[in-house]
Amino acid sequence: MAQVDTDKGIDVRRAIAVEKLALGYTNQAAAEAAEVSRSSIQRWLREPQFVDALNEEVRMRMGTSSRKLNVAFDAAINTWLAIMADPHSTRFEKLRASELAASNAAAFRESMEQREQLRRLEEALGIAQEYDLL
Repeated sequence: MAQVDTDKGIDVRRAIAVEKLALGYTNQAAAEAAEVSRSSIQRWLREPQFVDALNEEVRMRMGTSSRKLNVAFDAAINTWLAIMADPHSTRFEKLRASELAASNAAAFRESMEQREQLRRLEEALGIAQEYDLL
Protein backbone atom coordinates (compact mmCIF):
# COMPACT_ATOMS: atom_id res chain seq x y z
CA MET A 1 0.00 0.00 0.00
CA ALA A 2 1.27 3.48 -0.91
CA GLN A 3 2.24 5.91 1.83
CA VAL A 4 -0.20 8.79 2.09
CA ASP A 5 0.83 12.45 2.29
CA THR A 6 -1.64 13.42 5.01
CA ASP A 7 -1.39 17.15 4.18
CA LYS A 8 -2.78 16.56 0.70
CA GLY A 9 -4.72 13.32 1.23
CA ILE A 10 -2.89 11.63 -1.64
CA ASP A 11 -0.07 9.13 -1.82
CA VAL A 12 3.54 10.26 -1.73
CA ARG A 13 4.19 9.77 -5.44
CA ARG A 14 1.18 11.86 -6.32
CA ALA A 15 2.30 14.48 -3.79
CA ILE A 16 5.73 14.65 -5.47
CA ALA A 17 4.05 15.02 -8.87
CA VAL A 18 1.77 17.77 -7.51
CA GLU A 19 4.77 19.69 -6.18
CA LYS A 20 6.70 19.41 -9.44
CA LEU A 21 3.72 20.28 -11.64
CA ALA A 22 2.93 23.31 -9.45
CA LEU A 23 6.53 24.45 -9.97
CA GLY A 24 6.02 24.28 -13.74
CA TYR A 25 7.74 20.98 -14.49
CA THR A 26 6.57 19.12 -17.58
CA ASN A 27 4.47 15.98 -17.17
CA GLN A 28 7.55 13.94 -18.11
CA ALA A 29 9.83 15.67 -15.58
CA ALA A 30 7.18 15.36 -12.85
CA ALA A 31 6.81 11.65 -13.70
CA GLU A 32 10.56 11.12 -13.43
CA ALA A 33 10.69 12.90 -10.06
CA ALA A 34 7.79 10.78 -8.77
CA GLU A 35 9.28 7.64 -10.32
CA VAL A 36 6.17 6.89 -12.37
CA SER A 37 5.32 6.91 -16.07
CA ARG A 38 4.12 9.95 -17.95
CA SER A 39 0.84 8.13 -18.56
CA SER A 40 0.36 7.90 -14.78
CA ILE A 41 0.64 11.69 -14.57
CA GLN A 42 -1.86 12.06 -17.41
CA ARG A 43 -4.24 9.63 -15.67
CA TRP A 44 -3.85 11.42 -12.32
CA LEU A 45 -4.67 14.74 -14.00
CA ARG A 46 -8.15 13.29 -14.60
CA GLU A 47 -8.62 12.43 -10.90
CA PRO A 48 -10.57 15.15 -9.02
CA GLN A 49 -8.61 14.63 -5.78
CA PHE A 50 -5.27 14.99 -7.61
CA VAL A 51 -6.47 18.09 -9.49
CA ASP A 52 -7.75 19.60 -6.23
CA ALA A 53 -4.36 18.98 -4.58
CA LEU A 54 -2.56 20.51 -7.58
CA ASN A 55 -4.81 23.59 -7.61
CA GLU A 56 -4.31 24.05 -3.86
CA GLU A 57 -0.52 23.76 -4.25
CA VAL A 58 -0.55 26.34 -7.05
CA ARG A 59 -2.70 28.72 -4.95
CA MET A 60 -0.41 28.29 -1.96
CA ARG A 61 2.72 28.93 -4.02
CA MET A 62 1.15 31.97 -5.71
CA GLY A 63 0.21 33.39 -2.32
CA THR A 64 3.73 32.88 -0.98
CA SER A 65 5.29 34.41 -4.08
CA SER A 66 2.89 37.33 -3.99
CA ARG A 67 3.75 38.11 -0.37
CA LYS A 68 7.47 38.03 -1.21
CA LEU A 69 6.89 40.33 -4.19
CA ASN A 70 4.95 42.74 -1.97
CA VAL A 71 7.90 42.93 0.45
CA ALA A 72 10.35 43.44 -2.42
CA PHE A 73 8.12 46.07 -4.03
CA ASP A 74 7.86 47.94 -0.72
CA ALA A 75 11.65 47.93 -0.40
CA ALA A 76 12.00 49.18 -3.99
CA ILE A 77 9.57 52.02 -3.33
CA ASN A 78 11.53 53.04 -0.24
CA THR A 79 14.74 52.97 -2.27
CA TRP A 80 13.23 55.10 -5.05
CA LEU A 81 11.93 57.61 -2.50
CA ALA A 82 15.32 57.77 -0.78
CA ILE A 83 17.09 58.41 -4.10
CA MET A 84 14.60 61.12 -5.07
CA ALA A 85 14.95 62.83 -1.66
CA ASP A 86 18.73 62.53 -1.44
CA PRO A 87 20.35 65.90 -2.19
CA HIS A 88 23.47 64.05 -3.38
CA SER A 89 21.61 62.02 -6.02
CA THR A 90 22.21 63.20 -9.57
CA ARG A 91 19.35 64.41 -11.75
CA PHE A 92 19.70 61.24 -13.80
CA GLU A 93 19.38 59.03 -10.69
CA LYS A 94 16.32 60.99 -9.54
CA LEU A 95 14.76 60.85 -12.99
CA ARG A 96 15.42 57.11 -13.30
CA ALA A 97 13.99 56.45 -9.82
CA SER A 98 10.85 58.44 -10.63
CA GLU A 99 10.45 56.64 -13.99
CA LEU A 100 10.71 53.26 -12.28
CA ALA A 101 8.24 54.28 -9.59
CA ALA A 102 5.73 55.56 -12.15
CA SER A 103 5.97 52.56 -14.48
CA ASN A 104 5.68 50.07 -11.62
CA ALA A 105 2.75 51.96 -10.12
CA ALA A 106 0.96 51.76 -13.48
CA ALA A 107 1.66 48.03 -13.77
CA PHE A 108 0.45 47.47 -10.21
CA ARG A 109 -2.74 49.45 -10.85
CA GLU A 110 -3.40 47.39 -14.01
CA SER A 111 -2.80 44.16 -12.09
CA MET A 112 -5.27 45.18 -9.39
CA GLU A 113 -7.88 46.08 -12.04
CA GLN A 114 -7.43 42.66 -13.69
CA ARG A 115 -7.71 40.95 -10.33
CA GLU A 116 -10.98 42.78 -9.63
CA GLN A 117 -12.33 41.85 -13.07
CA LEU A 118 -11.45 38.20 -12.42
CA ARG A 119 -13.14 38.33 -9.01
CA ARG A 120 -16.33 39.74 -10.55
CA LEU A 121 -16.30 37.15 -13.33
CA GLU A 122 -15.80 34.29 -10.88
CA GLU A 123 -18.58 35.70 -8.69
CA ALA A 124 -20.92 35.90 -11.67
CA LEU A 125 -20.09 32.31 -12.61
CA GLY A 126 -20.52 31.14 -9.03
CA ILE A 127 -16.94 29.93 -8.76
CA ALA A 128 -15.44 32.57 -6.51
CA GLN A 129 -12.03 31.54 -5.19
CA GLU A 130 -10.29 32.43 -1.98
CA TYR A 131 -6.99 34.05 -2.90
CA ASP A 132 -4.35 34.53 -0.26
CA LEU A 133 -2.29 37.03 -2.22
CA LEU A 134 -1.78 39.92 0.15
